[in-house]
Order: sequence, then C-alpha cells, then structure tokens
Amino acid sequence: MMSKLYRAILAIVSVLLICTVAAGCGGEKPTASQQAEINSALAAQKVESGAAVSSGTSSDNGDVDGYPNCATHASTYHTIPATVIALVSPSAFASFQSQYENTEDFNIVKFVQVENISQADFTAAVKKEGLTDEYPADIIYSGDQSQIDDYYKIS
Repeated sequence: MMSKLYRAILAIVSVLLICTVAAGCGGEKPTASQQAEINSALAAQKVESGAAVSSGTSSDNGDVDGYPNCATHASTYHTIPATVIALVSPSAFASFQSQYENTEDFNIVKFVQVENISQADFTAAVKKEGLTDEYPADIIYSGDQSQIDDYYKIS
C-alpha cells in the first residue's frame, strides 16, 4: 500500500518538476519539445494511476465530457481507457492526444487505428478492467462506421 502511494507521490513530484523546468524562470512558454516531454510525463502518470484519459474537461462532480461538441456519441466513445493507453508508449499517446484533442477524431476507434493496436491486445486490455461492454472489440474493429455510430449513439 505504501509503495503505491510512494510511487504516486513520486510521479506527481516528477511531473511538477518537469513542468517547472520546462516553464523556466522567465515565465516563457515551453518549446514544442519541452511540451512533448511534459505531455509524455503526464500521460505516463495517468497510465500509472489507472485513470482513463479523455479529451476535454472534467466537471466539478468528476464527470468527463470526452468531446464537448459531440451531440452524436456517448462519452465512452471519446474516452481512451488507461489499460488501452498502456499498450503504447507514453510519447505515442501524447502525440495522439496533441493531434486529435478536442476533435471528433479523439475516439477509441481512431486511437486503435493510428496506434496499430491488435484486436487481441485490445480485447485483453479491456477485459482486464471489465470494460468489454463499453468497448466491444468486434464493433470497434468492424470498420463499419454506421455500426459504430449505432452502438455509441446517445440514447
């Protein structure tokens, strides 16, 4: 128990240190490479903590709006579970997030396509967390956008 707490504190302190160094003393914005390093460290910390990551913002009660402008899909479509993120490197996830964040393309289908995640690996990752109903591999890997849209439509 103490080991997990220690690792979480260490990860948070590391991210804060990276952010402080990247920001510099003059309050200047970080360079693109510094920002990529910050994003990579944040993604790694989120994976370490087991949190799902979504594009968009969290509300006061903890609900996450994965893509604020989507009136078509359920939020799970625009949320990438941490167990799936763990299948790629932190820098690969940070790159995906920076490219697609706050767009319709920040979704589970696009993520597995861009990162070339096999259906077998994906299935094992979502099964591990009991998320097979929220992320059915047969639909996500179907290549049939109308079937995907039907599954994730807002009721």
